Amino acid sequence: MIVKKCETRQEIEAALKIRRTVFVTEQNIDLALEFDGLDDGATNFVAHKGEKIVGTARLLLRKETANIGRVAVLAEYRGKGTGRALISAAEKEAALTGAKVAVVHTQTHTAELYKHLGYEITSDEFMEAGIPHFEMKKPLPSPRKYVCKVCGHVNEYVPVPRKKLVCARCEYKSSPEDHAEAL
Repeated sequence: MIVKKCETRQEIEAALKIRRTVFVTEQNIDLALEFDGLDDGATNFVAHKGEKIVGTARLLLRKETANIGRVAVLAEYRGKGTGRALISAAEKEAALTGAKVAVVHTQTHTAELYKHLGYEITSDEFMEAGIPHFEMKKPLPSPRKYVCKVCGHVNEYVPVPRKKLVCARCEYKSSPEDHAEAL
């Protein structure tokens, strides 16, 4: 599975279609509540399984706060790490842009997923779109820099254990040991 920022209108349309399927059709959320007019100012992510887009998430940045939401995964791809990968991609992007904390409004039945990802419940249960929710928050790591050992380009990254980094210039995939000498 590959998770990436939406770069084309087709990817954005596929993300919106998944949200409509999951939230409007499956969960019976009002169309006007789901499509709240904030998508044009958001960074949207999609999860690809082969050629098929199977999940999406939305990131809204407000100064040092990253609001991650509209995480939706097609039914047959749930429970396979797709939601976690989408949330991780949104967190990484938020940290790279200077956000210090991630905030989610999660349906109460998905709060355990966020707890496993380091989020803490910061509110009492409340109703949103007719569904019980919690607000949850997680501090985000500060981005770091490393110099690519192949081309010398200075890259920014968010520390993730055992993850290879890809140089933005030459696309060299470094091992964690390669960037141990981060700036």
